[in-house]
Amino acid sequence: MKTFFTSTDKENGQQSAYLVIVGSLFAFISGFLEIDLGGFSVFMDLMFAFGAFGVIMSFTPLMGDEVPENWKYGTPAVASIITIGNLAGVMNPEFNTSPFNFFWAFTMVGFFAVSEGVVGQVWRYMLLVAGLFGLFFTGADMFFNYELPDSLAPLFLGGFVTFILGFGVGPLLAWNKK
Repeated sequence: MKTFFTSTDKENGQQSAYLVIVGSLFAFISGFLEIDLGGFSVFMDLMFAFGAFGVIMSFTPLMGDEVPENWKYGTPAVASIITIGNLAGVMNPEFNTSPFNFFWAFTMVGFFAVSEGVVGQVWRYMLLVAGLFGLFFTGADMFFNYELPDSLAPLFLGGFVTFILGFGVGPLLAWNKK
């Protein structure tokens, strides 16, 4: 049990990326099939939130000297803010998580900007697309109180896939290379 809590940055980054990938795929499949598994769905949402926290926290060690020293202090704050939004959304589905998701999307664009040479180009651009997608759609909701029509739902599939690949698979593969 001690090794779980004292694992290396690489192990934390890999485990967290796996949680993000599994949690995202579960959310996608259960949402697509319109099934609610009650407590298990909440558990998977929590695992996703913890995985997202870990991916964000492991990003600074992954980047190494590619990011300034202040990222060591800012990254925990960013991870905490996003996790609070995730947890609030899990515990109260009526809670508007748009401001948190907007912040997260902005963070993904920032990760894209600094990850050149560390994260593979394909995964970086997936991260950028997911971040821009998130900025646009959460911004529409947050700033203009605009809800997208259901006819645009297929666009979310693309956004979701780019998120899984850019935020989950990209850092996982980068850690595997380190």
